[in-house]
Amino acid sequence: MIVRRLRALLFKSSKNPMIQSKTYAVISADEAAQGPYPYTFVNDDGTARELHAAEREYLERPFVPSDGGRPYVKSAFEARDGWGSVKGFLRRSNLPVGLLVAPAPANNPNPPMSKADRMAFMKEKAVQFGFEVIEKPDGTAEMKRSAKK
Repeated sequence: MIVRRLRALLFKSSKNPMIQSKTYAVISADEAAQGPYPYTFVNDDGTARELHAAEREYLERPFVPSDGGRPYVKSAFEARDGWGSVKGFLRRSNLPVGLLVAPAPANNPNPPMSKADRMAFMKEKAVQFGFEVIEKPDGTAEMKRSAKK
């Protein structure tokens, strides 16, 4: 009886907060208002810089935890992302002692990609991991593992 009631509560209504995904921002508005900003960006070459306003907005935007578009925040300065790069957002407190932080760039370092730019990016990354990207006439693309030579 209790199990049936719980199932009914959990699965009957999509308005039930237990089955709605909660969203989380990397940084709260209160924390973002502090100075200096609690996050920096580590570049590919291991240098660090302040964040552009668009990057700050990205960290302050709420995301569902399973969203692949959520910000990647490094847990340590040496941490690498899925592509093997050291670049990424990092909490200022995790920077090595004495590392200078450059000013924020004047222009957005990550402007939105056009469809052609996105396709070029995917093709470049696919080759690194043994795949090829095949563009289809309907505008979609397919990734296939490259044949071994």
